[in-house]
Amino acid sequence: MYGSDVKAIQERLKILGFFNSIPNGKFGVETENAIQEYCKANGLYIRKTISIDLQKRMGFNLID
Repeated sequence: MYGSDVKAIQERLKILGFFNSIPNGKFGVETENAIQEYCKANGLYIRKTISIDLQKRMGFNLID
């Protein structure tokens, strides 16, 4: 999985201190680990993917 949406999530995770690499838009192990750490730190269900609910919790304004 890759694209501008993944890059935006990586950038948000980086701002929040969970993603330590340069955002590149490729969903890989580092992104997966950052998501898990974000979930742990925020008392959320630990997951490896980005759900719509998680995107909203991260502050994204989603448009239908």
